[in-house]
Amino acid sequence: MYTEEYLDLIATSGCAIMFEKAAPAGRLKREMISLATYDGRHLRVTTPQGFSACPFQIPREIFDECLVAKFIEQDGPEYPDRRVLFRLTQAGLSRVDVARNISKMTVKTYSDFD
Repeated sequence: MYTEEYLDLIATSGCAIMFEKAAPAGRLKREMISLATYDGRHLRVTTPQGFSACPFQIPREIFDECLVAKFIEQDGPEYPDRRVLFRLTQAGLSRVDVARNISKMTVKTYSDFD
């Protein structure tokens, strides 16, 4: 998936991005970035074929790209359990609209002999 597809999924689902600074990973802890509801619960994403993922993780590179481009911003203070929610900004919503409009475009070949 590309950045625009993640942004579109977030906008369509009306959800947030949750950045967990110390998510359990066996005996270790790691950072995890995933889609979540605005009350901090992991979001389950299901395909039309019936496949699902929970939590639905976002690659760190895409998260960083969205932060730098100001497509997302922190939504409130950090929770005591080291979770931070991020929401789409107006720039992020605009990027989704542009990507949707581009995907609707079609290309026709030109011919003088029609």
